[in-house]
Amino acid sequence: MSKPKPKRRLGWREYLLVLILIVAGGLLLFAKAGREAPIRFSAQELPVGAQKTLLQASDALANATPQDLQRAKIYLTALTNEYPDYPPSQAQLALVLAVSSQIGQKNNWQLAERGAEQVLQEYPFQTDALLALAWVKFYRDGGADKAEKLVNKAMKQDRYNVYGLALLADIAASRDKFKLAARFSQTLSLQNPQALWLRLPECRYQSRAQQWKLAIRACERVLQIAPTDVEATALLNAAKNN
Repeated sequence: MSKPKPKRRLGWREYLLVLILIVAGGLLLFAKAGREAPIRFSAQELPVGAQKTLLQASDALANATPQDLQRAKIYLTALTNEYPDYPPSQAQLALVLAVSSQIGQKNNWQLAERGAEQVLQEYPFQTDALLALAWVKFYRDGGADKAEKLVNKAMKQDRYNVYGLALLADIAASRDKFKLAARFSQTLSLQNPQALWLRLPECRYQSRAQQWKLAIRACERVLQIAPTDVEATALLNAAKNN
């Protein structure tokens, strides 16, 4: 009866090959994680004067009134022309152009789309660029599914972004999901936006969802800042009659 052969041990070449494979796999995972992680930019990369301009633009974008959006456009255009390699100002300019196009200031959809796509080619997780492209896809193209994917990707980094919430509310309403639209618009209102057009959605969608008590409160809050608003007044009267 023959004796069983002893198990062959790995030689140094096999150990080296295993080590190389482990290191290569780790490097691939690290590279993938790097590509999928959002890149943070600091305003400190800009000169002091440009930092002040960027802050003014960000404040105007946050207020979101038509006048503020026009100011933000002026600030961001100047920054982008002077510092074309600074992605945050390019992305914010694309968002301003998209929002302004939607609320009827001027048709800048093509410029917004081009600016957002240019940033996203190199920085695929840049929040403002994602939101700008989402606005283009929904409000210009009617692509609710594509827009929803983009805005959800953006809001993983900024879950209470007013432009993201406004878009999600309108997407839900386009699918006749008015209670969901009301929830998004209610969260939007809690961010206390200064712009009337960002205040109105809660009043509108609470009414469409027939949640009358919530609609009354929402419409009354709108009329506190815009006492003569026709839509809020009509919706408030309708809610009180139900």
